[in-house]
Amino acid sequence: INNPNDFSKNENFENTFGKIEFFDVKDNKKLVGINDYLILNTSQVHASINLYILPECKLIQKFYGHKQKHYAIKCDFAGTQNEYIISGSEDFYCKFWNINTFKLEDSKMFGYDAIWDIATLSENNMIALGCDEATLVLRMGNEFPSAILR
Repeated sequence: INNPNDFSKNENFENTFGKIEFFDVKDNKKLVGINDYLILNTSQVHASINLYILPECKLIQKFYGHKQKHYAIKCDFAGTQNEYIISGSEDFYCKFWNINTFKLEDSKMFGYDAIWDIATLSENNMIALGCDEATLVLRMGNEFPSAILR
């Protein structure tokens, strides 16, 4: 999967069924879609998170800030209205991007090394970060993790 426009032709790809995820192992890219938006995270030299609006698959914003060398930036939608993109990477930072203003709202380093995966539960504003040293459970708006699993 090299072109996000390929998804607009896929009969199983509709913006009515909620969150979807695709991962292309060859190009080390992950696509995450929810409702009217799709995010594509890359591991290119200029690592970015690309936000597309559906169903046109039109690029509306690129988010920069993570430092990547080898692996894709991990990201997911978060917030009770899915108004945030939460991202993490091998640079140890977790970043909170607002998709309405396109601004970086917060950047945190929790001290558990690289962030390899992110999962969210928007209804409860919960975020799980899979790091090298631990799995962290966060509640959006809190300064510190609610739980640390080692």
